[in-house]
Amino acid sequence: MTRNELTKGAGEMVWQTRIVWLVTLLAAGWVGMTMSHEAGHLIGGFVGGATLVDCDLAPWRLPYSFHSPDPYP
Repeated sequence: MTRNELTKGAGEMVWQTRIVWLVTLLAAGWVGMTMSHEAGHLIGGFVGGATLVDCDLAPWRLPYSFHSPDPYP
């Protein structure tokens, strides 16, 4: 066997590993960004004097938080 034949499979494995890392880091980044963003809304509502009515922080759908009354819309 030549050297190219031996290392061909290893090169394919490197790309698969990189793709798995990319997808994992993108998912972790998305979850971290949305959680910190919604935490800002929750803190802002609390500081502004609003009452939290509903909140959903599930990472597999768009998170939201509703305050009432919203004293400073």
